[in-house]
Amino acid sequence: MRTPDPIAARVPMRVPDSPVPLKGFRVWGVTRTPEGPRLQSPTAGFLFAPLPVWAPNERFEARCVDLRNRCAAGDVPARGHRCGIYAVSTPGRAFDWADEIEHRTYVIGEVWSWGTVAEHAAGWRSRYAYPASFLEARTRGHLDDALTDELRTTYLAG
Repeated sequence: MRTPDPIAARVPMRVPDSPVPLKGFRVWGVTRTPEGPRLQSPTAGFLFAPLPVWAPNERFEARCVDLRNRCAAGDVPARGHRCGIYAVSTPGRAFDWADEIEHRTYVIGEVWSWGTVAEHAAGWRSRYAYPASFLEARTRGHLDDALTDELRTTYLAG
């Protein structure tokens, strides 16, 4: 008979909800930096604090921006919160999402999501993500193929 490990009994094991990436769709806001275009949340500029940009060739990690009830970094996305990196399950839902932010520069694309994942009605929220491909970019509502190509090159995403 095996003796229980007293340390293992006190330390909860955290198993990610998704050990392999989920592929979904999302909308990113696009901001210009001295290094070129960078992705960020499509809601950037509507919150009091600036939101971070997604660095090329690095996974993006979600953080909680709830100023009154911030959850611990390891708990993102937390139950009862809206934190996490949003993805939707179909391209149509991503295009509907983009209709809500047509006043700014944005790109619609496919995203790899992994780590802790929380489902919602239209898709999921995850702890980590990286762009898989870009479908189309728009600047002030107009198709911007040059920006789509520049983002594909910058993020090495098809």
